Amino acid sequence: LHTLGLYLEAQSQHLHSLDDLEDAIEFSARQMSLTPDDPYTLLGLATKLLGRYGHTDEMFDLDAAIATCTLADARAPETHIIRPSVLLMLSRAWESLYDRTDHSANLESAITAAEQALHLTPPNEFFHTTLIARLGDLVGQRYNDTDARSDLDLSTELTEAAMKACPPDRPLYTRLHLTQGIDYTKRYTRFGELDDLKKAEALIEKALALMQMQPGHPSQRMYCASETASMLVGAGMWEQASRMADEAVMLLPSMSPRSLERRDQQRVLGREARLAPIAAMVALRAGRGAGHALRMLEFGRGVMLGYIIDNRSDISNLRRGRPELADRFEGLRRALDPSAKEEAEQEGTPIAAAGRRVHYYGIPRRQRLLNDIDELLREIRRIEGYEGFLLPPGEQEMMKLAESGPVVVVLPLVSSYAIIITTTEIKSISLPKLDDEGLDSVVSRLCEMWRLVEGPIRTYDERNKKMGALLLWLWDAVVEPILEELQIHAPPPEIESNASPLPHIWWIGVSFLGAMPFHAAGDHSPGSNRNTISRVVSSYIPTLKALAYARQRDEKKNLDSQHSILLVTMDTTPGEGQLKKVTNEAANLKAIAEGAGAKATVLPQPSASRVLDELQRYDVVHFACHGVTDSADPSKSALLLLSEDGNSVSRLLVEKVADINSLRARLAYLSACKTADSGKAIRLADENIHLAGAFQLAGFAHVVATMWTGGDRACMEVAEDFYKGLYRVGGHGNVGREVHAAVRKLREKKPGKYLQWAPFIHTG
Repeated sequence: LHTLGLYLEAQSQHLHSLDDLEDAIEFSARQMSLTPDDPYTLLGLATKLLGRYGHTDEMFDLDAAIATCTLADARAPETHIIRPSVLLMLSRAWESLYDRTDHSANLESAITAAEQALHLTPPNEFFHTTLIARLGDLVGQRYNDTDARSDLDLSTELTEAAMKACPPDRPLYTRLHLTQGIDYTKRYTRFGELDDLKKAEALIEKALALMQMQPGHPSQRMYCASETASMLVGAGMWEQASRMADEAVMLLPSMSPRSLERRDQQRVLGREARLAPIAAMVALRAGRGAGHALRMLEFGRGVMLGYIIDNRSDISNLRRGRPELADRFEGLRRALDPSAKEEAEQEGTPIAAAGRRVHYYGIPRRQRLLNDIDELLREIRRIEGYEGFLLPPGEQEMMKLAESGPVVVVLPLVSSYAIIITTTEIKSISLPKLDDEGLDSVVSRLCEMWRLVEGPIRTYDERNKKMGALLLWLWDAVVEPILEELQIHAPPPEIESNASPLPHIWWIGVSFLGAMPFHAAGDHSPGSNRNTISRVVSSYIPTLKALAYARQRDEKKNLDSQHSILLVTMDTTPGEGQLKKVTNEAANLKAIAEGAGAKATVLPQPSASRVLDELQRYDVVHFACHGVTDSADPSKSALLLLSEDGNSVSRLLVEKVADINSLRARLAYLSACKTADSGKAIRLADENIHLAGAFQLAGFAHVVATMWTGGDRACMEVAEDFYKGLYRVGGHGNVGREVHAAVRKLREKKPGKYLQWAPFIHTG
C-alpha cells in the first residue's frame, strides 16, 4: 500500500491527475487503518491531502492535512528523525491556511513549525538549507503585514545564510537569489539607499540568468517563472517581469497537455487562469506592444479549445508542401476522433486499476496518440516555413481577421486595457474608469448581474432598474472609450433610417469580463444613442484562433435551396417549468423556413442520444428548451431533453456536443437558458466551456445564444424576427446582423426591459 501510494502520488504530480492522487490517498488511508500511530504513514497521508487541496481548494482537505500533520508530530518521539519533515509539512499547511484566510495567527503557526524543524536539523543535513530558506520566506511575508524593520532584517539575514550554504546546482540556489533581490528592493523602497537598489538589480539579473540555464519539470519551471514575474511586478521591474511571465505562459500547454483527462485539464487551467492576462498586462506596462500582449493572451487562453480546433483545422498548406507529414497528422487526427475512443477502464479492484495506470504500457491508447501528435507538431514546427503551424496567429494574420470589422479585447486586471485590432494596426488603450473602480468592485458588479437576472416576479422592476444602471456603467467604463478611439459615433437619424450598415465589432472579454453584455451597454432612454446597439453590430468570440476557425468553417458551407433546419422542442421538462410558447415558436419557424424552400423538421420531446444522432444531418439546428450550467464542472452544463422512457431528464452535455465534428453545420440557435454562460466558474471563463462554445467546436460557424434566461415571449419574438431576416435571402443572411436587428426591434418595443431583450447574442 505504501509503495503503490508513493508511485501514484508521483504520477499525479507528473500528469496533474487527480484520479491518481485520490487513489494514493485511499491507499494511505487504508495503511493508516492498519498502523494508526505510525508517523511515516500519517505524514504520507498529510502530504497527499495537502496536494489534493492544491487541486480542489476544498477546506476539508486543508483542515485534514493540518490535523494529520499535528497527529504525526504528536506520535513521533521528540528526537525522531522524521520530525523535521513533519514540521516542514505542517508549516506548509499553516501557510496555505494563512494564504486563504489572511489571519496572522496562521502565519505565526507556520513560522513556529519552521523554527522547530530548523532547530531539530543538524547544519550538515541537506534539509537544513531548505529550512533556513523557508523561514526567511515566511518572515518576509510577515514583514509585508507588519512593516517592521526587524522582520525585513531577519528575512534578509536568513536568505543570505541559505545562499551561502546552498550548492549552486540546486534549483533553490536560483530562487534564493531572486528572494534576496526582492528583499533588497523592499529595503530600497523603505530606506532609499542606492546601494540596496544596485544589489537588488544584480541579484535579480543573476537569478534570471540562472533560471534560463536550469532544466526541470514544466510545473516546477512554470511555478518558478510565474512567482518570479509576480515578485518583479511588485518591485516595478516591468521588462524583467514580462520576460518571466512570457516563459510561464509558454509552459501552459505542457502543464495541461492533450493527454490529460478533461477534468484534469480544467483543474490545471483553472488554477493558472490569471497567468495569460497578467502576462499581457505586464507586456503592455513594459512597452512591448499590443501585438506581443495579444499573442500572450492567445497562447495562454482557450488552451482546451485550441486543442480541439487543432484536431479539426484545415491543413492544406502543409499538404501542399509536406504531404507525408500531412498524411501522418491526418492519420493521428482520425485515430483521435471521439467515435474511436476506447471503452472505459476494465472492471477490477481499485488497487488493480491503479496498478495498471502506474506502468506506461497501461496508459490508454488515446493518451499515447495524444503524445504522438504533440511530438509530430514539434517536428513540423522545426521546419522552415511551418514554425507557426497551428499556433496563435501572428500580427499580420490578426489584422486580417479584422477585415469584416474591428476585434476588441478587453483586459481587466490591476491595470485595465482594451486591445483594438483593425486591418492596419494593433493598439492598446487604457480604461481609467475601470481602473478607478478597482478589481474587486468590478467583480462585485458581475456578481450583482448574476443576482439580477434571476428572481421572483415581485422583484422584477427593481432588478430591471439595477440592470439598467449596470449597463450604463459598462458603457461609461468600457464601451464608450473604445468606440471613441475607433471614431465610431452614432449615425444621424436619416442615415440610420436608410438602413446603412453599422460597423461590426467582435468582442473578446478576458477572464470574468467574458460574461459582460458589451452589446447592451449604455443609456437606453428614449432618444438616446449613447449605447452600443445604436452604433455597432456586436458579435462575441473567445479567442482569435476560434474566430479564424469559425470563418474557415463558414467559407466551406455552400447553402442552397435544399438546406435543412432541425427544430428541437421541449414544452414540458420533468422538474422544470413549462415552456408554453415553444410549440408555437417551432410551428412559426417551420413555416418561415419552408417558405424559403428549406426542409424543416420538428423534433418534439427527444432524448439526448436522438439529438446527437440527428445533429450532423442538418445545416441549422434550433433548440427551444431549458438549459443548465454547472459551475463546478462547466463541461457538464447541458440542454435538458427527455429520457428514452419519457419519465426523466436526459442531458445533452457540453462535452458530448463538443465531440461532434459536423461537416454540414452552419448555425445553431440556442433558445434556452444561459447557453453562453459558464456559470460562476470564473477560473475557467477563458476556456469558453459552455453550450455556445460546444456548438462552435462541433462545426457550427455561428451560434445564437443567451447570457441569461429570457422570457418565453421575448425568445419567440427574437427567434421569429431573426429567421425572417435570415431567410429573406434564402438562408444566406449575415447571422450577426440579423441577430442585431431582431434584438434591436425588441428593444425599441421595450427599451427599459433590459432583462428581456439584452440576453441574446451572436457568437462566431
